[in-house]
Amino acid sequence: MPRRAILLMVGAAVLVAAIVWWRRDGGPQEPEVRHVAVLPMAPPVLDPPMLSVARGIAIALASDLEGVPGVTVVDAGTLLAQPAGPNGGYTLESGAALARRFGATAMVHGSISRKGHLLQVDVGLYATADHRTINRILITAPGDSLRAIADSVVRGLLGGVAGLGLKAVTSRDPAALRAFLEGEQRLIAWDFESAAQAFRAATASDSSFALAWSRLAWIARWTAAGDVSAVAAATRFQDWLSRRERVHLNAFTTQTNASGLAQRSERLRALTTAYPDDWMAWLDYAHAVQASGPTSGLPSTQAADAFGKAVSLNPGIKAAWPRLAALGQFHHDSAAFADAIAQAPYR
Repeated sequence: MPRRAILLMVGAAVLVAAIVWWRRDGGPQEPEVRHVAVLPMAPPVLDPPMLSVARGIAIALASDLEGVPGVTVVDAGTLLAQPAGPNGGYTLESGAALARRFGATAMVHGSISRKGHLLQVDVGLYATADHRTINRILITAPGDSLRAIADSVVRGLLGGVAGLGLKAVTSRDPAALRAFLEGEQRLIAWDFESAAQAFRAATASDSSFALAWSRLAWIARWTAAGDVSAVAAATRFQDWLSRRERVHLNAFTTQTNASGLAQRSERLRALTTAYPDDWMAWLDYAHAVQASGPTSGLPSTQAADAFGKAVSLNPGIKAAWPRLAALGQFHHDSAAFADAIAQAPYR
């Protein structure tokens, strides 16, 4: 099928980005664009500052794609927690294999490089089954215009696919977005103090930033580094959250008595069923089962399995390893206990 190149100018109100857009001409909606993995774009060689920008763009893209009707997204944190190549990225083949591992039918894959004070992003939407190019764009934009880049990629890759609407679930405020993306990377690494500081900066810059409030609410449930008032703020702005984030947030609106904890466990179990690649959901489900098990009748082995699933998705979860060790000891599972003890000192 013939392709055509379109030159667009994006970001007039922010900064200008030049985009070359290759896409299919017309045709029905691509059936593959239903479950998408957003892989971090890789610099030509390992470049930690550039890789941090690329990871931030991947998080922003995944968050925005969550707002596209009919599209589900592999959890960005889970993908970023996986081992990558020497330059921090993936080849088309290894990226497709990783995406298929999480059930993705399409993936966002590309490269990022410096062109003077500009960033050049060459990114495509590919079918994971055969690596077929669905859409591809080339963006050149100022290095501090992450919001414009993310918007351009989402609209460039999916705007040409019929029937897909767009609803951004992150912030339009550049400072808020930068702080949020930094917080997401710190959260994946289980650095709650730095993550909370970044999310607070995001909400200070954009007081209606629902996803940043939701992250602060999540941190508050796991550590004193969070702000319990964030739960009320996240709830107030939850219409701006994706369905996944709303379900996760509202799973904790139950009472703390026995029946409420059992109901919380069931809501979180349903969340892990709907989004099996979400490490935060699995961690919360494991904790809920462990907390409600004695009164709900749920076996503690179910908590161990859920903790195990969480760390398989994000090995950097420090809180899970001692719990796995304790559960292994409780069940007289010497192998599970030894494995958890071996892993824990390095997390």
